[in-house]
Amino acid sequence: MSGHCYVADAPYDVCQITSSEVAVTLGNTGVQFIYVSHGQLVNGRKLQLPHAAVCIARHQGELYITYGVAHYHYTVTGALVKMLYDDKSDET
Repeated sequence: MSGHCYVADAPYDVCQITSSEVAVTLGNTGVQFIYVSHGQLVNGRKLQLPHAAVCIARHQGELYITYGVAHYHYTVTGALVKMLYDDKSDET
């Protein structure tokens, strides 16, 4: 299958959420969920985050989102579980 759908910003990373849904990081725009419905790609819900989202991974139903040297743990509904790491050693 091949298809396309519009997203609000340039995609950085993608991870599979279910057999018919993926999450796509969109930099400063957040995370866009995209699913397949009747053979078509459809934009689903979107997570607005208080930080950029570049890389994303799912493990045991939870999301792990990073940008630069900051790492966050979220639920798939967008609730922040905790900040895992943020290297501020270069800040003055």
